[in-house]
Amino acid sequence: MEKVLGSLLPFTYASLTLILMLIDVRKLSSNFNLSFDICILGAGAAGITLARELSKYSFEVGLVESGGFEPDESQRLYEGETSGSIPTSLRYLSTSRMRWFGGTTNIWTGWCRPLDELDFEKRPWVNYSGWPISKAELDPFYERAADLCQVESFRYTPEKSALEKSANWLRSDANLHSCFFHFSPPTRFGTLYRSDLVSSRNVTLLLHANVLRLEVDSGGHQVKRVIASGLKGPSFSIQSRFFILACGGIENARLLLASNSVLKSGIGNQNDLVGRFFMEHPHITRAKVLVWLDDEILQVYQGKVETGLFKHKIRAVLSATERIQRQKGLLNFLLAIEKKLKMPATRTSFAERILQLDRGRRSELSSFSKASERELEIRIEQAPDPENRVVLSSVRDRIGMRRAKLLWRMNELDFHTVEEALGIMALELGASALGRVKGLNGNYSQASQFFDRDAPFDGDRDAQLVLWHHHMGTTRMHSSEKRGVVDANCKVHGIANLFIAGSSVFPTSGTANPTLTIIALALRLADHLRLQKNREPL
Repeated sequence: MEKVLGSLLPFTYASLTLILMLIDVRKLSSNFNLSFDICILGAGAAGITLARELSKYSFEVGLVESGGFEPDESQRLYEGETSGSIPTSLRYLSTSRMRWFGGTTNIWTGWCRPLDELDFEKRPWVNYSGWPISKAELDPFYERAADLCQVESFRYTPEKSALEKSANWLRSDANLHSCFFHFSPPTRFGTLYRSDLVSSRNVTLLLHANVLRLEVDSGGHQVKRVIASGLKGPSFSIQSRFFILACGGIENARLLLASNSVLKSGIGNQNDLVGRFFMEHPHITRAKVLVWLDDEILQVYQGKVETGLFKHKIRAVLSATERIQRQKGLLNFLLAIEKKLKMPATRTSFAERILQLDRGRRSELSSFSKASERELEIRIEQAPDPENRVVLSSVRDRIGMRRAKLLWRMNELDFHTVEEALGIMALELGASALGRVKGLNGNYSQASQFFDRDAPFDGDRDAQLVLWHHHMGTTRMHSSEKRGVVDANCKVHGIANLFIAGSSVFPTSGTANPTLTIIALALRLADHLRLQKNREPL
Protein backbone atom coordinates (compact mmCIF):
# COMPACT_ATOMS: atom_id res chain seq x y z
CA MET A 1 0.00 0.00 0.00
CA GLU A 2 1.25 3.51 -0.79
CA LYS A 3 2.02 5.53 2.31
CA VAL A 4 2.17 9.31 1.96
CA LEU A 5 3.62 11.53 4.67
CA GLY A 6 1.30 14.38 5.67
CA SER A 7 3.57 16.19 8.12
CA LEU A 8 6.93 15.22 9.49
CA LEU A 9 7.48 15.36 13.23
CA PRO A 10 11.02 15.72 14.60
CA PHE A 11 11.92 12.02 14.35
CA THR A 12 15.13 10.67 12.91
CA TYR A 13 14.99 9.10 9.49
CA ALA A 14 15.98 5.71 10.94
CA SER A 15 12.81 5.60 13.05
CA LEU A 16 10.66 6.24 9.99
CA THR A 17 12.29 3.86 7.53
CA LEU A 18 9.70 1.12 7.90
CA ILE A 19 6.68 3.34 7.37
CA LEU A 20 7.85 5.87 4.81
CA MET A 21 8.26 4.38 1.37
CA LEU A 22 6.56 7.27 -0.42
CA ILE A 23 7.00 10.89 0.62
CA ASP A 24 5.04 13.76 -0.92
CA VAL A 25 7.26 16.75 -0.20
CA ARG A 26 4.36 19.19 -0.66
CA LYS A 27 2.87 17.92 2.61
CA LEU A 28 5.93 18.46 4.75
CA SER A 29 5.73 21.21 7.35
CA SER A 30 9.31 21.41 8.63
CA ASN A 31 12.92 20.82 7.67
CA PHE A 32 14.24 17.28 7.82
CA ASN A 33 17.17 15.11 6.77
CA LEU A 34 17.25 11.78 4.94
CA SER A 35 20.03 9.26 4.47
CA PHE A 36 20.45 6.42 1.94
CA ASP A 37 23.05 4.09 0.57
CA ILE A 38 22.32 5.35 -2.95
CA CYS A 39 20.37 8.46 -3.89
CA ILE A 40 19.07 8.68 -7.47
CA LEU A 41 18.05 12.11 -8.71
CA GLY A 42 15.44 11.80 -11.45
CA ALA A 43 12.77 9.14 -12.08
CA GLY A 44 12.81 8.72 -15.83
CA ALA A 45 13.92 5.64 -17.77
CA ALA A 46 17.42 5.67 -16.24
CA GLY A 47 16.38 6.47 -12.67
CA ILE A 48 13.56 3.94 -12.50
CA THR A 49 15.77 1.23 -14.03
CA LEU A 50 18.51 1.93 -11.51
CA ALA A 51 16.15 1.97 -8.52
CA ARG A 52 14.56 -1.36 -9.51
CA GLU A 53 17.92 -3.03 -10.04
CA LEU A 54 19.68 -1.66 -6.97
CA SER A 55 16.80 -2.54 -4.66
CA LYS A 56 17.43 -6.21 -5.47
CA TYR A 57 20.80 -6.01 -3.69
CA SER A 58 19.55 -4.67 -0.34
CA PHE A 59 20.74 -1.12 -0.94
CA GLU A 60 18.65 1.52 0.80
CA VAL A 61 17.71 3.58 -2.25
CA GLY A 62 16.24 7.07 -2.40
CA LEU A 63 14.57 8.01 -5.69
CA VAL A 64 13.96 11.75 -5.99
CA GLU A 65 11.43 13.08 -8.52
CA SER A 66 10.56 16.73 -9.12
CA GLY A 67 7.01 15.98 -10.28
CA GLY A 68 4.28 13.67 -9.11
CA PHE A 69 2.43 10.80 -10.75
CA GLU A 70 0.67 13.21 -13.12
CA PRO A 71 1.86 16.35 -14.94
CA ASP A 72 1.60 19.51 -12.86
CA GLU A 73 2.99 23.02 -12.49
CA SER A 74 6.55 21.77 -11.92
CA GLN A 75 6.79 21.32 -15.70
CA ARG A 76 7.35 25.08 -15.94
CA LEU A 77 10.72 24.68 -14.21
CA TYR A 78 11.98 23.39 -17.58
CA GLU A 79 11.45 26.75 -19.24
CA GLY A 80 14.64 28.35 -20.47
CA GLU A 81 16.39 30.07 -23.33
CA THR A 82 17.64 28.89 -26.70
CA SER A 83 20.06 30.44 -29.12
CA GLY A 84 21.60 29.67 -32.51
CA SER A 85 19.22 27.78 -34.80
CA ILE A 86 16.46 27.25 -32.24
CA PRO A 87 14.09 30.20 -31.84
CA THR A 88 12.73 30.85 -28.36
CA SER A 89 9.18 30.72 -29.76
CA LEU A 90 9.51 26.93 -30.11
CA ARG A 91 9.75 26.54 -26.32
CA TYR A 92 12.11 23.64 -27.03
CA LEU A 93 13.38 23.29 -23.45
CA SER A 94 9.95 22.99 -21.85
CA THR A 95 8.22 20.89 -24.51
CA SER A 96 10.92 18.28 -25.18
CA ARG A 97 11.05 16.94 -21.60
CA MET A 98 8.43 15.70 -19.15
CA ARG A 99 8.85 16.51 -15.46
CA TRP A 100 6.81 13.84 -13.70
CA PHE A 101 7.28 10.23 -12.59
CA GLY A 102 8.41 8.24 -15.63
CA GLY A 103 10.04 11.23 -17.31
CA THR A 104 9.89 11.42 -21.07
CA THR A 105 8.85 7.76 -21.31
CA ASN A 106 5.41 9.23 -20.57
CA ILE A 107 5.31 10.48 -24.19
CA TRP A 108 7.86 8.12 -25.78
CA THR A 109 6.81 6.61 -29.11
CA GLY A 110 8.72 3.36 -28.57
CA TRP A 111 11.54 3.34 -31.17
CA CYS A 112 14.18 0.80 -30.04
CA ARG A 113 17.48 -0.13 -31.61
CA PRO A 114 21.05 -0.49 -30.28
CA LEU A 115 23.79 1.80 -31.50
CA ASP A 116 25.99 0.41 -34.28
CA GLU A 117 29.44 -0.99 -33.61
CA LEU A 118 31.13 1.84 -35.53
CA ASP A 119 29.34 4.41 -33.36
CA PHE A 120 31.56 3.38 -30.43
CA GLU A 121 34.84 3.59 -32.35
CA LYS A 122 37.31 6.42 -32.70
CA ARG A 123 36.77 7.71 -36.24
CA PRO A 124 39.59 9.92 -37.59
CA TRP A 125 37.11 11.92 -39.68
CA VAL A 126 34.83 12.68 -36.68
CA ASN A 127 36.46 14.94 -34.09
CA TYR A 128 35.90 13.91 -30.46
CA SER A 129 34.54 10.50 -31.47
CA GLY A 130 35.14 7.25 -29.61
CA TRP A 131 33.64 5.69 -26.49
CA PRO A 132 35.82 4.20 -23.72
CA ILE A 133 33.68 1.04 -24.01
CA SER A 134 32.83 -1.11 -27.02
CA LYS A 135 29.47 -2.23 -28.29
CA ALA A 136 30.42 -5.81 -27.34
CA GLU A 137 30.69 -4.69 -23.70
CA LEU A 138 27.22 -3.18 -23.85
CA ASP A 139 25.52 -6.00 -25.78
CA PRO A 140 24.55 -8.08 -22.70
CA PHE A 141 22.90 -5.00 -21.21
CA TYR A 142 21.08 -4.28 -24.47
CA GLU A 143 19.51 -7.72 -24.06
CA ARG A 144 18.24 -6.86 -20.60
CA ALA A 145 17.16 -3.40 -21.73
CA ALA A 146 15.08 -4.89 -24.53
CA ASP A 147 13.19 -6.95 -21.95
CA LEU A 148 12.44 -3.86 -19.85
CA CYS A 149 11.17 -2.09 -22.98
CA GLN A 150 8.98 -5.11 -23.82
CA VAL A 151 10.65 -5.82 -27.15
CA GLU A 152 12.48 -8.88 -28.43
CA SER A 153 16.22 -9.39 -28.49
CA PHE A 154 18.33 -7.89 -31.28
CA ARG A 155 20.26 -11.16 -31.49
CA TYR A 156 18.23 -12.52 -34.35
CA THR A 157 17.38 -16.07 -35.27
CA PRO A 158 18.41 -17.08 -38.82
CA GLU A 159 14.81 -16.46 -39.94
CA LYS A 160 14.79 -12.92 -38.56
CA SER A 161 18.22 -12.16 -40.03
CA ALA A 162 17.00 -13.39 -43.40
CA LEU A 163 13.94 -11.14 -43.14
CA GLU A 164 16.08 -8.08 -42.42
CA LYS A 165 18.40 -8.85 -45.32
CA SER A 166 15.58 -9.58 -47.75
CA ALA A 167 13.92 -6.26 -46.89
CA ASN A 168 16.67 -4.48 -48.81
CA TRP A 169 15.26 -3.99 -52.31
CA LEU A 170 18.27 -2.07 -53.67
CA ARG A 171 20.69 -3.68 -56.10
CA SER A 172 23.33 -4.19 -53.39
CA ASP A 173 23.93 -3.49 -49.72
CA ALA A 174 27.43 -2.06 -50.13
CA ASN A 175 26.42 1.53 -49.37
CA LEU A 176 22.96 1.25 -47.84
CA HIS A 177 21.52 -1.71 -45.97
CA SER A 178 18.20 -2.36 -44.30
CA CYS A 179 17.86 -2.51 -40.54
CA PHE A 180 14.88 -2.86 -38.23
CA PHE A 181 13.62 -0.72 -35.39
CA HIS A 182 11.64 -2.62 -32.77
CA PHE A 183 8.62 -0.86 -31.31
CA SER A 184 7.94 -0.93 -27.61
CA PRO A 185 4.15 -0.77 -26.79
CA PRO A 186 5.54 1.90 -25.75
CA THR A 187 6.50 1.05 -22.18
CA ARG A 188 5.46 3.78 -19.75
CA PHE A 189 8.10 3.24 -17.07
CA GLY A 190 6.27 5.39 -14.53
CA THR A 191 3.14 3.27 -14.90
CA LEU A 192 4.45 -0.25 -15.48
CA TYR A 193 7.16 -0.19 -12.80
CA ARG A 194 5.50 2.11 -10.27
CA SER A 195 4.17 -0.64 -8.00
CA ASP A 196 7.58 -2.37 -7.92
CA LEU A 197 9.14 0.75 -6.44
CA VAL A 198 6.34 1.90 -4.15
CA SER A 199 6.01 -1.57 -2.62
CA SER A 200 9.76 -2.15 -2.25
CA ARG A 201 11.05 -2.05 1.32
CA ASN A 202 14.41 -0.86 0.01
CA VAL A 203 13.21 2.14 -2.02
CA THR A 204 11.95 5.46 -0.69
CA LEU A 205 10.31 7.55 -3.39
CA LEU A 206 10.20 11.32 -2.92
CA LEU A 207 7.72 13.19 -5.12
CA HIS A 208 7.56 16.93 -5.83
CA ALA A 209 11.17 17.23 -4.62
CA ASN A 210 13.24 19.70 -6.64
CA VAL A 211 17.00 19.42 -6.35
CA LEU A 212 18.54 22.86 -5.81
CA ARG A 213 22.20 21.91 -5.64
CA LEU A 214 24.75 19.26 -4.77
CA GLU A 215 27.17 20.16 -1.98
CA VAL A 216 30.72 18.80 -1.95
CA ASP A 217 33.25 18.60 0.86
CA SER A 218 35.80 21.37 1.37
CA GLY A 219 38.31 19.61 -0.84
CA GLY A 220 35.82 19.22 -3.66
CA HIS A 221 36.34 15.45 -3.91
CA GLN A 222 33.06 14.01 -2.66
CA VAL A 223 29.38 14.96 -2.59
CA LYS A 224 28.26 15.36 1.02
CA ARG A 225 24.59 16.06 0.50
CA VAL A 226 21.89 17.22 -1.85
CA ILE A 227 19.67 20.17 -0.99
CA ALA A 228 16.10 19.98 -2.30
CA SER A 229 12.71 21.56 -1.75
CA GLY A 230 9.15 21.60 -3.00
CA LEU A 231 7.76 24.47 -5.04
CA LYS A 232 6.63 25.84 -1.69
CA GLY A 233 7.73 25.05 1.82
CA PRO A 234 11.04 24.23 3.48
CA SER A 235 14.21 22.86 1.95
CA PHE A 236 15.71 19.59 3.18
CA SER A 237 18.94 17.65 2.77
CA ILE A 238 19.73 14.14 1.61
CA GLN A 239 22.93 12.34 2.52
CA SER A 240 24.07 9.21 0.73
CA ARG A 241 27.06 6.98 0.17
CA PHE A 242 26.59 7.32 -3.59
CA PHE A 243 24.66 9.84 -5.67
CA ILE A 244 23.43 9.26 -9.23
CA LEU A 245 22.37 12.19 -11.37
CA ALA A 246 19.68 10.97 -13.80
CA CYS A 247 17.81 14.15 -14.73
CA GLY A 248 18.33 14.22 -18.49
CA GLY A 249 20.76 15.75 -20.96
CA ILE A 250 19.99 19.34 -20.05
CA GLU A 251 19.22 19.16 -16.32
CA ASN A 252 22.27 17.02 -15.53
CA ALA A 253 24.51 19.78 -16.88
CA ARG A 254 22.42 22.55 -15.31
CA LEU A 255 22.67 21.01 -11.82
CA LEU A 256 26.42 20.45 -12.07
CA LEU A 257 27.01 24.03 -13.21
CA ALA A 258 24.71 25.41 -10.49
CA SER A 259 26.50 23.46 -7.72
CA ASN A 260 29.38 25.93 -7.46
CA SER A 261 29.68 26.90 -3.81
CA VAL A 262 33.05 25.11 -3.45
CA LEU A 263 34.05 24.33 -7.04
CA LYS A 264 33.46 27.73 -8.60
CA SER A 265 33.03 26.50 -12.18
CA GLY A 266 30.68 23.73 -11.06
CA ILE A 267 31.06 20.07 -10.18
CA GLY A 268 33.00 18.03 -12.75
CA ASN A 269 33.76 21.16 -14.73
CA GLN A 270 37.45 21.56 -13.99
CA ASN A 271 38.19 21.38 -17.72
CA ASP A 272 35.19 23.43 -18.90
CA LEU A 273 33.41 20.39 -20.38
CA VAL A 274 30.12 20.29 -18.48
CA GLY A 275 27.31 21.31 -20.80
CA ARG A 276 29.42 21.11 -23.95
CA PHE A 277 28.93 18.71 -26.90
CA PHE A 278 25.14 18.83 -26.81
CA MET A 279 23.82 16.65 -29.64
CA GLU A 280 20.41 16.15 -31.21
CA HIS A 281 19.15 13.96 -34.04
CA PRO A 282 18.40 16.35 -36.93
CA HIS A 283 15.70 15.05 -39.28
CA ILE A 284 15.59 16.65 -42.73
CA THR A 285 12.62 16.04 -45.04
CA ARG A 286 13.37 18.31 -48.00
CA ALA A 287 13.44 15.60 -50.67
CA LYS A 288 11.13 13.08 -52.27
CA VAL A 289 11.54 9.84 -54.16
CA LEU A 290 9.70 8.54 -57.20
CA VAL A 291 9.76 4.74 -57.01
CA TRP A 292 8.53 1.87 -59.17
CA LEU A 293 7.74 -0.56 -56.40
CA ASP A 294 4.58 -2.23 -55.18
CA ASP A 295 3.17 -0.87 -51.94
CA GLU A 296 3.56 -4.35 -50.44
CA ILE A 297 7.34 -4.18 -50.89
CA LEU A 298 7.57 -0.76 -49.24
CA GLN A 299 5.10 -1.49 -46.46
CA VAL A 300 7.73 -2.37 -43.86
CA TYR A 301 9.52 0.94 -44.61
CA GLN A 302 6.54 3.23 -44.29
CA GLY A 303 5.33 2.50 -40.79
CA LYS A 304 5.01 0.01 -37.97
CA VAL A 305 4.11 -3.44 -39.28
CA GLU A 306 3.55 -6.94 -37.95
CA THR A 307 5.50 -9.70 -39.66
CA GLY A 308 4.63 -12.79 -37.64
CA LEU A 309 8.29 -13.35 -36.74
CA PHE A 310 8.29 -10.73 -33.97
CA LYS A 311 5.89 -10.34 -31.07
CA HIS A 312 5.81 -6.60 -31.68
CA LYS A 313 5.79 -4.24 -34.63
CA ILE A 314 8.92 -3.34 -36.56
CA ARG A 315 9.93 -0.80 -39.17
CA ALA A 316 12.74 -0.93 -41.73
CA VAL A 317 14.99 1.96 -42.67
CA LEU A 318 17.96 2.26 -44.99
CA SER A 319 21.16 2.75 -43.03
CA ALA A 320 24.63 3.86 -44.06
CA THR A 321 27.13 1.00 -44.12
CA GLU A 322 30.49 1.22 -42.36
CA ARG A 323 32.08 1.07 -45.78
CA ILE A 324 30.43 4.21 -47.12
CA GLN A 325 30.98 6.12 -43.86
CA ARG A 326 34.69 5.35 -43.95
CA GLN A 327 35.06 5.90 -47.67
CA LYS A 328 33.36 9.30 -47.76
CA GLY A 329 34.14 10.51 -44.24
CA LEU A 330 30.51 10.68 -43.16
CA LEU A 331 28.57 10.64 -39.96
CA ASN A 332 26.13 7.79 -39.51
CA PHE A 333 22.76 8.36 -41.15
CA LEU A 334 19.41 6.73 -41.84
CA LEU A 335 17.00 7.19 -44.72
CA ALA A 336 13.33 6.77 -43.90
CA ILE A 337 10.70 6.50 -46.60
CA GLU A 338 7.69 8.31 -45.26
CA LYS A 339 4.04 8.65 -46.19
CA LYS A 340 2.89 8.23 -49.77
CA LEU A 341 2.32 11.51 -51.58
CA LYS A 342 -0.82 11.87 -53.67
CA MET A 343 0.04 11.69 -57.37
CA PRO A 344 -1.73 14.29 -59.51
CA ALA A 345 -3.97 13.22 -62.40
CA THR A 346 -1.42 14.46 -64.93
CA ARG A 347 2.25 13.62 -64.93
CA THR A 348 4.41 15.94 -62.89
CA SER A 349 7.46 17.46 -64.51
CA PHE A 350 9.52 15.25 -62.24
CA ALA A 351 7.85 12.06 -63.46
CA GLU A 352 7.95 13.25 -67.08
CA ARG A 353 11.70 13.89 -66.92
CA ILE A 354 12.34 10.49 -65.34
CA LEU A 355 10.34 8.71 -68.02
CA GLN A 356 12.22 10.59 -70.72
CA LEU A 357 15.53 9.71 -69.11
CA ASP A 358 14.70 6.01 -68.83
CA ARG A 359 12.82 5.61 -72.13
CA GLY A 360 15.50 3.33 -73.48
CA ARG A 361 15.27 1.08 -70.43
CA ARG A 362 11.52 1.01 -69.87
CA SER A 363 11.47 -2.78 -70.10
CA GLU A 364 13.51 -2.95 -66.90
CA LEU A 365 11.02 -0.85 -64.98
CA SER A 366 7.62 -1.50 -63.55
CA SER A 367 4.76 0.20 -65.33
CA PHE A 368 4.22 3.88 -64.67
CA SER A 369 0.94 3.03 -63.00
CA LYS A 370 2.95 1.64 -60.07
CA ALA A 371 5.06 4.76 -59.69
CA SER A 372 4.49 6.76 -56.54
CA GLU A 373 6.05 9.75 -54.87
CA ARG A 374 7.01 9.61 -51.22
CA GLU A 375 8.79 11.78 -48.72
CA LEU A 376 12.42 10.92 -47.99
CA GLU A 377 13.57 11.80 -44.49
CA ILE A 378 17.29 11.94 -43.70
CA ARG A 379 18.11 11.29 -40.05
CA ILE A 380 21.70 12.00 -39.13
CA GLU A 381 24.02 11.54 -36.23
CA GLN A 382 25.27 14.95 -35.19
CA ALA A 383 29.00 15.63 -34.96
CA PRO A 384 30.18 16.32 -31.38
CA ASP A 385 30.83 20.08 -31.24
CA PRO A 386 32.02 21.83 -28.06
CA GLU A 387 30.25 25.02 -29.11
CA ASN A 388 26.85 23.31 -28.92
CA ARG A 389 26.29 23.60 -25.22
CA VAL A 390 24.09 24.15 -22.17
CA VAL A 391 24.96 27.16 -20.03
CA LEU A 392 23.21 28.96 -17.17
CA SER A 393 20.89 31.84 -17.97
CA SER A 394 20.79 35.01 -15.89
CA VAL A 395 17.04 34.43 -15.40
CA ARG A 396 15.96 32.45 -12.36
CA ASP A 397 12.98 30.13 -11.94
CA ARG A 398 10.45 30.20 -9.11
CA ILE A 399 12.65 28.17 -6.76
CA GLY A 400 15.64 30.46 -7.32
CA MET A 401 17.69 28.37 -9.74
CA ARG A 402 19.24 29.89 -12.85
CA ARG A 403 17.44 28.57 -15.91
CA ALA A 404 19.18 26.60 -18.63
CA LYS A 405 20.19 28.21 -21.92
CA LEU A 406 20.91 26.03 -24.95
CA LEU A 407 23.25 27.13 -27.75
CA TRP A 408 22.85 24.91 -30.81
CA ARG A 409 23.39 24.75 -34.56
CA MET A 410 24.51 22.23 -37.17
CA ASN A 411 28.16 22.23 -38.32
CA GLU A 412 29.93 21.53 -41.61
CA LEU A 413 30.19 17.75 -41.18
CA ASP A 414 26.47 17.61 -40.42
CA PHE A 415 25.67 19.46 -43.66
CA HIS A 416 28.15 17.38 -45.63
CA THR A 417 26.52 14.16 -44.41
CA VAL A 418 23.07 15.38 -45.48
CA GLU A 419 24.35 16.24 -48.95
CA GLU A 420 26.09 12.91 -49.40
CA ALA A 421 23.16 10.91 -48.00
CA LEU A 422 20.85 12.32 -50.65
CA GLY A 423 23.40 11.71 -53.38
CA ILE A 424 23.96 8.12 -52.28
CA MET A 425 20.25 7.41 -52.24
CA ALA A 426 19.85 8.92 -55.70
CA LEU A 427 22.67 6.81 -57.14
CA GLU A 428 21.44 3.61 -55.50
CA LEU A 429 17.87 4.05 -56.73
CA GLY A 430 19.07 4.88 -60.22
CA ALA A 431 21.51 1.98 -60.39
CA SER A 432 18.78 -0.37 -59.21
CA ALA A 433 16.38 0.98 -61.88
CA LEU A 434 13.78 1.44 -59.16
CA GLY A 435 13.31 5.18 -59.01
CA ARG A 436 14.80 8.63 -58.58
CA VAL A 437 15.44 11.20 -55.81
CA LYS A 438 14.61 14.86 -56.14
CA GLY A 439 15.16 17.74 -53.74
CA LEU A 440 12.00 19.75 -53.26
CA ASN A 441 13.63 22.63 -55.09
CA GLY A 442 15.08 20.48 -57.85
CA ASN A 443 18.62 19.72 -56.71
CA TYR A 444 19.56 16.82 -54.44
CA SER A 445 23.28 17.49 -54.21
CA GLN A 446 23.46 20.71 -52.21
CA ALA A 447 22.18 20.78 -48.65
CA SER A 448 22.30 24.58 -48.77
CA GLN A 449 19.47 24.34 -51.30
CA PHE A 450 17.24 22.80 -48.63
CA PHE A 451 17.79 25.07 -45.68
CA ASP A 452 19.54 28.25 -44.68
CA ARG A 453 22.48 27.28 -42.50
CA ASP A 454 22.12 30.34 -40.29
CA ALA A 455 18.36 30.77 -40.15
CA PRO A 456 16.29 29.15 -37.39
CA PHE A 457 13.75 26.54 -38.39
CA ASP A 458 10.08 27.01 -37.62
CA GLY A 459 9.34 23.67 -35.94
CA ASP A 460 6.63 22.62 -38.40
CA ARG A 461 6.68 18.93 -39.35
CA ASP A 462 7.05 20.00 -43.00
CA ALA A 463 9.90 22.37 -42.22
CA GLN A 464 13.33 21.86 -43.67
CA LEU A 465 14.80 20.77 -40.34
CA VAL A 466 13.16 19.06 -37.36
CA LEU A 467 14.75 18.17 -34.02
CA TRP A 468 13.64 14.94 -32.39
CA HIS A 469 13.91 15.97 -28.71
CA HIS A 470 16.92 13.73 -28.05
CA HIS A 471 19.30 15.44 -25.61
CA MET A 472 22.75 13.88 -25.63
CA GLY A 473 26.36 14.58 -24.80
CA THR A 474 26.53 17.31 -22.13
CA THR A 475 28.45 15.17 -19.58
CA ARG A 476 30.30 13.00 -22.05
CA MET A 477 32.11 9.77 -21.22
CA HIS A 478 35.90 9.56 -21.70
CA SER A 479 38.75 7.79 -19.94
CA SER A 480 40.56 11.14 -19.53
CA GLU A 481 39.18 14.05 -17.53
CA LYS A 482 40.69 16.32 -20.18
CA ARG A 483 38.19 14.98 -22.73
CA GLY A 484 35.18 13.94 -20.70
CA VAL A 485 33.11 14.57 -17.58
CA VAL A 486 32.59 10.92 -16.55
CA ASP A 487 34.77 7.83 -16.87
CA ALA A 488 33.90 4.46 -18.42
CA ASN A 489 31.82 3.58 -15.34
CA CYS A 490 29.91 6.87 -15.54
CA LYS A 491 31.62 8.26 -12.41
CA VAL A 492 32.35 11.97 -12.51
CA HIS A 493 36.09 12.56 -12.83
CA GLY A 494 37.52 13.81 -9.54
CA ILE A 495 34.37 13.12 -7.48
CA ALA A 496 34.53 9.83 -5.59
CA ASN A 497 30.83 9.14 -5.11
CA LEU A 498 28.97 10.87 -7.95
CA PHE A 499 27.72 9.04 -11.04
CA ILE A 500 25.68 10.19 -14.03
CA ALA A 501 23.07 8.16 -15.90
CA GLY A 502 21.31 8.94 -19.15
CA SER A 503 22.15 10.11 -22.64
CA SER A 504 24.18 13.07 -21.38
CA VAL A 505 27.13 10.64 -21.07
CA PHE A 506 27.03 9.70 -24.80
CA PRO A 507 30.30 10.77 -26.50
CA THR A 508 28.60 10.35 -29.89
CA SER A 509 24.94 9.86 -30.69
CA GLY A 510 24.69 7.35 -33.55
CA THR A 511 21.35 7.36 -35.36
CA ALA A 512 19.35 5.04 -33.09
CA ASN A 513 16.87 6.63 -30.70
CA PRO A 514 18.64 6.89 -27.32
CA THR A 515 16.16 5.23 -24.92
CA LEU A 516 17.38 1.64 -25.29
CA THR A 517 21.02 2.70 -24.81
CA ILE A 518 20.08 4.85 -21.79
CA ILE A 519 18.54 1.79 -20.14
CA ALA A 520 21.45 -0.48 -21.10
CA LEU A 521 23.92 1.96 -19.53
CA ALA A 522 21.75 2.23 -16.40
CA LEU A 523 21.79 -1.56 -16.01
CA ARG A 524 25.56 -1.56 -16.47
CA LEU A 525 25.93 1.14 -13.81
CA ALA A 526 23.72 -0.83 -11.41
CA ASP A 527 25.96 -3.87 -11.84
CA HIS A 528 29.03 -1.72 -11.20
CA LEU A 529 27.56 -0.32 -7.98
CA ARG A 530 26.55 -3.80 -6.86
CA LEU A 531 30.25 -4.67 -6.84
CA GLN A 532 30.88 -1.74 -4.48
CA LYS A 533 28.33 -2.98 -1.96
CA ASN A 534 30.71 -4.81 0.32
CA ARG A 535 33.45 -2.22 0.21
CA GLU A 536 34.14 0.15 3.07
CA PRO A 537 32.12 3.41 3.04
CA LEU A 538 33.89 6.32 1.39
